[in-house]
Amino acid sequence: MHSDNSSSQYASIRSSLSSIYRNYDFHLGIIKITGICIMLSLICTTLVLTSSLYKIDKEYNKTECIQLLDKSDFPWNDTHCIQLFELPDNELYVRVCSYQESVILDIRRFHRGQATSIGLYLNLNQWNYLERLQNAIDKSIDNALNVTLHKNIE
Repeated sequence: MHSDNSSSQYASIRSSLSSIYRNYDFHLGIIKITGICIMLSLICTTLVLTSSLYKIDKEYNKTECIQLLDKSDFPWNDTHCIQLFELPDNELYVRVCSYQESVILDIRRFHRGQATSIGLYLNLNQWNYLERLQNAIDKSIDNALNVTLHKNIE
C-alpha cells in the first residue's frame, strides 16, 4: 500500500509541476524581462548619479590654480630673500635666499610682477657644480652656434 500511495503522490506532484510550467511559463518569461529591465534601470540610475557627482566644469580655468606670489614674498615662512637679480628676459629673476641655515638660489619666471610655479631651486652644492661646468657649457653653446651658422649659410 505504501508503494501505491507514494507512486500516486509522485504522479500528483509531476502533474502539478507540469500544470505549473504550462500555466506560468508565459509569466516566467515576463518576470525575467521585468527583472532585466529593473536591473538596467538601476545601473543607469547609478551611472547618472555618479556622473553628476564628478561633473567637470568646462569653463574652469586651470591657470586659476596657480598661486602667484609677490616678488618680495616667498612660499616658505622661514625663508629670507637676500638679493633679487633680474635677468634680461624681464620676466626671469634669480633670488638668493636663506632657508633653514642653507642658501638657495631660486630661478623663477614672474608674470605681471608675481612669481609663478615655473622655475627651479638650486642649493649651494648644485650652484657650485654648475659654475665648474661653465667652461664646458660655454664650449657646447659655441658648438651649437657654429652648427646653426653653418646651416643658415647653406
